[in-house]
Amino acid sequence: MCSPGPSNRKDYSCLITNLLPDLNINEGGAQCFPLYLYEPVADYGKLDLEKDNGPVIDGYRRSSAVTDAILKDYQAAYGKPVTKEDIFYYLYGILHSPEYRTRFAADLKKMLPRIPLTKETSDYQNFIKASRDLAQWHLKYETIEPYPLNELSDALALDPDKHYLVQKMTYARPTPEQKA
Repeated sequence: MCSPGPSNRKDYSCLITNLLPDLNINEGGAQCFPLYLYEPVADYGKLDLEKDNGPVIDGYRRSSAVTDAILKDYQAAYGKPVTKEDIFYYLYGILHSPEYRTRFAADLKKMLPRIPLTKETSDYQNFIKASRDLAQWHLKYETIEPYPLNELSDALALDPDKHYLVQKMTYARPTPEQKA
């Protein structure tokens, strides 16, 4: 998840990617928050053994970037079924909320986002579901089959080469309403 840095001059935007991003992705530097951290297996003895023992992928042990302390806070608020992945997607959903972006617009230009907890567990679960769907659209938009469209035009059916041929360009005349 990439968030703009404090020097960003544009409106706040958050982006999720499954590739290594360019740190200038948001014109002014990006701050990236991964779902997982990868550490070499050879150095695993130096790591905090309290962390979950994730799978080894290409010589790197994968562990969640969401801390156990945050997990405990969310479980206290929403119950034991909360997972670290749920928390990650909740954050992504909140950062896309128009209400959140409007309410905290000034703060988002100056500092890292602060994430509020919803009052209702059902709202929390709705954010997670919507955010997971949004993330799938953002991550896989290039692999989705385009919607089949058929252009309906008599001129195209007659002579496709001449359909978009411009004979003479003219400006549209303003209507009486536009003149007023």
